[in-house]
Amino acid sequence: IMKYENNLPNEIGLVLYCSRLQIDNFLIPQLKNLIKEHLNWKKIAAFSTSHCVNQLLYRNIDKFDFLQAIIPEEYYLKLKHSYYYNLERNLNYWKEFSLILDKFNAAGINLIPLKGIILGDIVYHNIALRTISSDIDILIKKDDLELACLKLEELGYFTTISEATHVHSCKKDSYLVELHTLLLPSWLNRIDTNKLWERSKNYLIAGKRVMSLSYEDMILSLSLQISHDLPQFNLFRICDINEIISQHTDLLDWNYILNAAKVYRIYGPLCFSLYLSEKLLHCPIKKEISDGLVRKSLKTKLLSRFSDLNIDILLNRGLKRWQVLFLKTLMTDNSGNILIKILKRKWRPPWLKPGVPKGGRLSGHSVYAF
Repeated sequence: IMKYENNLPNEIGLVLYCSRLQIDNFLIPQLKNLIKEHLNWKKIAAFSTSHCVNQLLYRNIDKFDFLQAIIPEEYYLKLKHSYYYNLERNLNYWKEFSLILDKFNAAGINLIPLKGIILGDIVYHNIALRTISSDIDILIKKDDLELACLKLEELGYFTTISEATHVHSCKKDSYLVELHTLLLPSWLNRIDTNKLWERSKNYLIAGKRVMSLSYEDMILSLSLQISHDLPQFNLFRICDINEIISQHTDLLDWNYILNAAKVYRIYGPLCFSLYLSEKLLHCPIKKEISDGLVRKSLKTKLLSRFSDLNIDILLNRGLKRWQVLFLKTLMTDNSGNILIKILKRKWRPPWLKPGVPKGGRLSGHSVYAF
């Protein structure tokens, strides 16, 4: 029986192949082989819906005759409905964001939209293809916070300001706007926000000038979001990273990405996200970058090993609490010391080599099966 790579079920494999803008020629024969087997379309629909990639799946099925030929009409119509529902929903979000943008511009407030509200346009080039989860995330400068809240109140929003948080929620009807002055809580944040502003880019979208994070900073912020989402793993964020790298692979400043990740102490989340992008979606990360990430340290080796062993569980959001804690520990700066403490407490993770007794001493890296 033909199996998708990583020994994943064919239903998940089909969704992974189709969760991209462009199915490359070398992937099409593999996709055709995969669909020779019986597919459970109920499982396909449930998986793609849970990971918010229905729109990409619909677009690719609509594009290829050999996929249209195998999908039951019931599920094709459901995917089509999902696509156009998302288009209408995102147009409403964009209309609301445009009002905010005009209001802020008139008041001299600079803003950078984050995540879904901007990615649909500049990454997917079609706002129907990227889900906006539930809010409009906007980065502003701390000095503009009070004025920004005042302008949102003029648009009918109920706003609150708290010095204890880096995110300020503003609500109006079904719209939730989150004003970010930092990407992380102040006690945890090491990201140079001034650098984000300096590196930001300008785009013309629907006749409006909109600022956006650079593609390098998008990759860093998405990696941070992926680690923050755990234990819920969201495939659509991996799709975001894959599309950015696929479309701009020769233009990305990898030295900046890697150095910034170290300085900002988010190297673990970056390694985890890039490894999954490559493993699940064949993301075209340069070989020297890919090899360097995995071989960098014990932590990155463990992250890749953990992902290999638990990829199905991760995609189906079935990670146990200890697995989530272990994964998040691997992505923290002081994880080396924490790992040693875990081992001294006589706990043995399942990827230890056979024959190592519980409580066995950590001798270099030799006890781990890479």
